[in-house]
Amino acid sequence: LFVPPIFADEEKTRAAQFMIHFSWSAIFVVLLLVLSRLVRWTDSGMVPLLVLASLIPLLLLMQYIARQGYVNVASIFVIFAAWGVLTYLASNASGLRDASVLAYVVVIILSSLLLGWRFASIMGGLSIIAIWYFGNK
Repeated sequence: LFVPPIFADEEKTRAAQFMIHFSWSAIFVVLLLVLSRLVRWTDSGMVPLLVLASLIPLLLLMQYIARQGYVNVASIFVIFAAWGVLTYLASNASGLRDASVLAYVVVIILSSLLLGWRFASIMGGLSIIAIWYFGNK
């Protein structure tokens, strides 16, 4: 369950290993964040909490897709899912916070490590547009 898959292609194996390790770390962090929000009840409703918690099954689904050998598909899936969740949470928040800007940077770095600089440039452009929009909101 915790051991990353090994493929004949070295680059595919590297990306799969990184995704598996990253996803377990992200699941742990998101779980801690959800639990702390439940204990302190900092959200005004359940929807942002459920959206944040939805990252956990998405990350597990990404692991399953990567283990089947579709590493690029899993990479694109997890990057767009994380970017979408971040954008939704930023749209419901009362203004743009430093943590959300940092989260966009993490998504850009993740896309660069998994899919290269071209895809990271696209995600960077989308993130700048989102940050600009929410900053002027």
